[in-house]
Amino acid sequence: MYNVIFGQIQWRFEKLTEVCDDFNCVTREALAVKSVEELEKSAADLALKYSDDINGAEMLSEVESLKFQCSAILRLLNIEITRCSLEV
Repeated sequence: MYNVIFGQIQWRFEKLTEVCDDFNCVTREALAVKSVEELEKSAADLALKYSDDINGAEMLSEVESLKFQCSAILRLLNIEITRCSLEV
């Protein structure tokens, strides 16, 4: 009985890990570090794998837009942090 339960938990963990890896192109770390080209490749792979649920062209556009939005936000935060540290 425990082997069945353990097997199910392990299978679910593996599937969840797989889904997390698939959606890596929209994580904070990926958006901060990866180039637009790398993100586009990951987004295209994601759209291909989940073609019934994800529109490829829309996904590419959204990931590129998100990359630039995150970059702009990080620049603003760095400016604000620098300004605040100079005031102290």
